[in-house]
Amino acid sequence: MLPQKFSAPELDALVKEGLQWFHAQRESFLPSAVPLDGSEKTSLSPFFPADVLDRARIVDCLKTGGKIPFPPFYEKLRAGGDRVLPDATHMTAVTFVDVIVFNRQPTLRVMFHNLVHVTQFAFGRRKSRPKLLPYHQRIGPLDGRSV
Repeated sequence: MLPQKFSAPELDALVKEGLQWFHAQRESFLPSAVPLDGSEKTSLSPFFPADVLDRARIVDCLKTGGKIPFPPFYEKLRAGGDRVLPDATHMTAVTFVDVIVFNRQPTLRVMFHNLVHVTQFAFGRRKSRPKLLPYHQRIGPLDGRSV
């Protein structure tokens, strides 16, 4: 077993900083976020509860001119040793609670993946969780591409 990279207080501080950044990003992107359109809701409704689809918001950075920022705490994590950390600037999309921010043009396939995260946030503290079927088991690929 590898030795721990961070002390408990250091790890607590990093988690706190990460959560603060995460929620700040949600608040920052929320004003430019839009609800899913009717077509998206229709395509995704067999897989997600209506309240999740109604709650989710989309930000298309190609239209807004924004971008998913580089988290300031990443350098601290990297300094702690070898880490596999995604580079937010190269990610297709990131979910900030119920706001899905796309760096590239939104597709149903990526929207589906991120709606799983919205569902996790929405149902994370509940004892009963909705059953999510893989979309290819239901009607095939959502965006016309193979999985």
